[in-house]
Amino acid sequence: MPCGAGVRTNPFLLRHVRRERNADTCNSIVAVHGLGSNPKSAWVHKETGNHWLKDCLGTDLQKARILAFNHQSDWEVNTPRETLKGYGNKLLGELEKVRGEEEKNCPVIFIGHSFGGTMIKQALVNAMEQPEMKEMKDCFGGVIFLGTPHGGSSASRIASITALATYWLGSRADLLDFLQPGSLENSDLNKRYLDGYPEIKHCDIYETKSEEFIFHKIHIPMDPVVSRESAVLDRSGGKVMSMDVKHRELNKFQSSSDENYQMVKRVIIKMWEGIKAKERASSDKAAANHQDFLTAPTTARVRSTSSFLDGPTTAGGSRGGWNWGS
Repeated sequence: MPCGAGVRTNPFLLRHVRRERNADTCNSIVAVHGLGSNPKSAWVHKETGNHWLKDCLGTDLQKARILAFNHQSDWEVNTPRETLKGYGNKLLGELEKVRGEEEKNCPVIFIGHSFGGTMIKQALVNAMEQPEMKEMKDCFGGVIFLGTPHGGSSASRIASITALATYWLGSRADLLDFLQPGSLENSDLNKRYLDGYPEIKHCDIYETKSEEFIFHKIHIPMDPVVSRESAVLDRSGGKVMSMDVKHRELNKFQSSSDENYQMVKRVIIKMWEGIKAKERASSDKAAANHQDFLTAPTTARVRSTSSFLDGPTTAGGSRGGWNWGS
């Protein structure tokens, strides 16, 4: 094998799946895959070869720019030594690079499969802690979680054992530890995300079919990798939906007529409609307030301005005046 074969030269890159085709495009969809995968195959149906982000969304939502986060998060062999917070910062940094000045107010909808949803939550929490990210933070309009283990996954225990067994090949289990059922770190991330984004729209989608774990040709039957209880964020108030598929099939659709794809597309459209309605309501309110000011009697406007110039009222009811000194 040639030196470097199979290794991505740029492990952190926000790739354009489809660039916008219209000058008035002002929407972005950012997809983040889970552990041990990559964007070239993560969103592609194995049998039909359908890359639904490109072949379906790219056609149906032509006013959207679609991007995929090319993170390297293999946990079995040659794993990168990056923390979850580091992954979140990389995602924010890459998103900042591709957003031009004219897009600073354009909404962003995220789609995360499995651990990819956890990375999205971490990125959004990181944005809250960075004042320079406030403008971009305000553009985060929605998240679609495809089998994200908000409450952990029992499958992470088996995966951790595998990672430990292949430690000398460069595997790691610390990211998997984060997904253990009852993980305090995972619970804390959920709380900070929900507290920091009370108005963001999200949809939790969970699998209903059991998975099979293969280790050295040994087939180990399992429950669903991420149960409904784990896949649904507590007190989020978001939409909850299911797909009658296995965990690894949540992010792959046969064609544009696939019922599961149609369901995800409807969720995206509904999110956009909600975001636009909120923007219109905010704009209408601002316009109404401005109109009220313009139509108010001149004396009222003068009195309002005079009150401001007079300064704040003291406890005794007198005007204290503004302190212009240093």
